[in-house]
Amino acid sequence: MSGIAACLRLDGSTAQRDDLTEVLNEMRRRGPEGEGRLTDGPVALGHRLLATTPEAVNEPMPLRDTQTGCCITADARLDNREELFTAFGLNGSERQIGDGELILRAWEKWGEDCPCHLLGDFAFLIWDPRRQQLFGARDHMGVRQLIYAHRPGKRLVCATSANAVVTAPCIESRLNELRIAEALVGFEHSSLSSTFFEDVFRLPPGHTLSASGQRFSICEFWRMEPVEQLRLDSNEAYAEAFMEVFRTATRARLRKAGGIGSMMSGGIDSGETTAIAAHQLAQSGEGPLCLR
Repeated sequence: MSGIAACLRLDGSTAQRDDLTEVLNEMRRRGPEGEGRLTDGPVALGHRLLATTPEAVNEPMPLRDTQTGCCITADARLDNREELFTAFGLNGSERQIGDGELILRAWEKWGEDCPCHLLGDFAFLIWDPRRQQLFGARDHMGVRQLIYAHRPGKRLVCATSANAVVTAPCIESRLNELRIAEALVGFEHSSLSSTFFEDVFRLPPGHTLSASGQRFSICEFWRMEPVEQLRLDSNEAYAEAFMEVFRTATRARLRKAGGIGSMMSGGIDSGETTAIAAHQLAQSGEGPLCLR
């Protein structure tokens, strides 16, 4: 997974490329394939690349839309690309664009509701110069990480790791002793937002953050809700319904930039997933699955 970062100056001053130097250096191991930076007014965006999809290899990050001036840095794998292509009226070679650009188009179409239209694993940060707004989101289950520290009137710093956030200017590195004690005794912390540093927080899964001027907010865009119970005619029908979902989920994760590997634990979960993935790769002629 790639590393992303943003530093928004809340005092009205102009952002500098060096605002994210230490932050990106801290995430070098997370994204060893390249580094990108972009500044626009009070914001600096950064990216450390680990390409996990074919489109990510050639998608520059951070990415700026030449018409709107909106910019994005993203760590994402979208599973509903076909649905989004249809929504945006994209055809032919336009369908080769990366997931970051698709998210930026979703922002243009749906604004702050855009995460509701995305399916997959993602964390992203968008700067909209028209609104002077920084907007970020984390996927429904929190597979991709997004950490932030808000210092009113000074800085808002976001990154993929807490260790990276605390290297930024104006962010003090003070240990959260309660959180450390809970980890040492094996206590499952009830908070979805705490980190090992004081006043440095995780954006919870299924949430967005927004900063504009002196306004800062965290909002929930999704939560797991009970659904109508599925009622089928036989055990075989239930098994097939499960396998259809299982195959679809596995197929979505086979979209790749290089080879695919599976880490086997010896249990049913990893064994079944590996078997389905190997079968799908063999059917598509994309080569064998590397086992570990």
